[in-house]
Amino acid sequence: MKYAILISRNMGFLSESNTTYLLDLLELYNYETHIPPNITHEEIMEAIKKDKKQGTNGLKFILLDDIGHAFIYPNMAPEEIIRGLES
Repeated sequence: MKYAILISRNMGFLSESNTTYLLDLLELYNYETHIPPNITHEEIMEAIKKDKKQGTNGLKFILLDDIGHAFIYPNMAPEEIIRGLES
């Protein structure tokens, strides 16, 4: 969830204040929000590719444009996902 929030912010769909609020909620309720150091971005991308449906130019991905409002982004570039993982 953390990385969907960060990707949504990075792509300009979610405001900084809503991003902060949602990340604070994840921390408050003790959601695991960190990637273990032994897992690489490449391993995460391989797992995502197995889980997500392919769009015409990328992966279908669930993003947020407001608190409580998600939408399907049909062509998520792998580079955007990596950028979110590095945020």
